[in-house]
Amino acid sequence: MPVASPSASVSSLPLIDDMAQALLSFEPSAGREDALRMYGQFVDAWDVDVIAYPPDKPPVRQRGEWIFSWALEGRAVQDVWIVPARSQRSQAGTGARPYGTTLRFPDASGSRWRIVWINPVSHSLFTMTASFQNGEILQEGVDEEGHRFRWVFYEIEPDRFRWRAEDLADGRTWTLRQEMRVTRRPVPVSRRTWGAS
Repeated sequence: MPVASPSASVSSLPLIDDMAQALLSFEPSAGREDALRMYGQFVDAWDVDVIAYPPDKPPVRQRGEWIFSWALEGRAVQDVWIVPARSQRSQAGTGARPYGTTLRFPDASGSRWRIVWINPVSHSLFTMTASFQNGEILQEGVDEEGHRFRWVFYEIEPDRFRWRAEDLADGRTWTLRQEMRVTRRPVPVSRRTWGAS
């Protein structure tokens, strides 16, 4: 099937600006601040220290970045997770180089969140539901092979939190696959967003 080449105007910066303005928002939708607070508290730019635990191999450590923003008229929270960070990608090796995005929004009841994670680098897509339990944000789903998995935000503080990914590949025992220490980037107060205090 023939594919038209993009014109100069289509590939220009104004289109990127239009896309960003249509997708992203400066603040949550009016009247929905409390309903969006579970992930709204993360709206900002963060640095991440990542440790991956591949099966039968030594742990792999990397540095990355995680950027959260309001999206879709402030009705959702979208993030971009990049490992290694953009500033390091030209020097990085040929290993895993995820560059993905997550869209998060509350369901109609407001008691749970619906989540979609997409990583084109690995051709992966995960759907999850999330809820707040015992001081942690628990995201749960089932992968393409039918294995349960969970991604957990925990030890959440205003300027740092931890995150871990576990799966139940053997059907019995939760196995740690990845963990992160996440630290909010220091920025001028004038640039702080809602929920960043």
